[in-house]
Amino acid sequence: MILRRNRYAVSAVPDGHTALEQLARGPRPDVILMDMLMPVLDGWQLLKLLKSGRHADIPIIIATGTMLTSEWAAAQGCQGFLRKPFEEHELLEELRSVLPPAAANRRWPAPAYRTANFRLSVWRP
Repeated sequence: MILRRNRYAVSAVPDGHTALEQLARGPRPDVILMDMLMPVLDGWQLLKLLKSGRHADIPIIIATGTMLTSEWAAAQGCQGFLRKPFEEHELLEELRSVLPPAAANRRWPAPAYRTANFRLSVWRP
């Protein structure tokens, strides 16, 4: 996996609902990487809940193969956008551009969440 090879830790959750539960338990992430097509609670619903709740200030990178655009993601308050499929360097560049400078240089341990269809990834120190 790209993120692990680059010394980011990644763990998994099966869907958007479980991701919310994990976020509620903590620890607080530095950034979230999420697909829009997830089971149980899709990306549109999850994004709305994240942006209207206590996690509104966590940067979000949307990764999707749908017809959504980076302009749409920005209008929703997302800080990053990746069109699937994407190259390793694109993911790492987007991640570094979104992470705060201190967090961009941190690596292990850093929890992240992975959905069944794609990653809902969260990095933190």
